[in-house]
Amino acid sequence: MDDEFPIFTPQGPAESFLEDLQEELEQEKRSAKAGTATNLAVILPGGREVYPNWFGARGQMLILQGFDEKQRDCRVLVAYSAVTIVLTKVPATEPRAARPIGFQSRREATPKAE
Repeated sequence: MDDEFPIFTPQGPAESFLEDLQEELEQEKRSAKAGTATNLAVILPGGREVYPNWFGARGQMLILQGFDEKQRDCRVLVAYSAVTIVLTKVPATEPRAARPIGFQSRREATPKAE
């Protein structure tokens, strides 16, 4: 008797986490009131804040690229289970309100150089 096995693409837990986060952000955009935007902050262990404009994943690691609370460019590699994501509604006139957030595609391992 031949057993059929499901065919699936191996995916790490951090990639699943990013898919869920992307869905949550899309839902936040759809529910946003006129004149507001959603701000996303990542709280790292120790309390440091990062404001990512690009997310990637590999295995259990998140790769965050953006800036920190002192406006310094940064790239952070951290376990997906060690971060807290904070979404806040802000007036659309604030500088961070228009900040686009990108996500790694399944084929892209690192962000493209600008």
